[in-house]
Amino acid sequence: AIGHNQFKRMATFIKIRNLNRKKIVNSLLNSPYLKGKIDFYYENKLVTPSWFGLSVKIISSAKGLKNIIIKKLENNGIETRPIISGNFTSQPAAKIYGLIKNQKFPNTDLVYNKSFFIGLPTKQIKNNYLEKIVSAFEKSFR
Repeated sequence: AIGHNQFKRMATFIKIRNLNRKKIVNSLLNSPYLKGKIDFYYENKLVTPSWFGLSVKIISSAKGLKNIIIKKLENNGIETRPIISGNFTSQPAAKIYGLIKNQKFPNTDLVYNKSFFIGLPTKQIKNNYLEKIVSAFEKSFR
């Protein structure tokens, strides 16, 4: 019943989340302090996505930086989630059942080690929320 009711508002949710995503991306990219430190995943030109989260890529090659940034963001009130839960080829089941045979998936490791996402609200964000996000990101890189 809840899901059925939400379908009625789905187009509005998609529209607002897309607007919120654009506002957040533009604000973060316009921060002089964050230039060259983060980037984002963008939609394929043939796809019209329904963004539920803003995927963030960390540019730095410093090992373990993702965990430090996530901790600082969350300490500043910004919740995060993993984009993926790791490289499946590293899971014991993949080896036990012979699902992967000497294959490497470096992009999977890259996404896992350097990326995360923050949620996108289904209500239009206000400037004070936008400032909170930018401030939290800037503090997380200090």
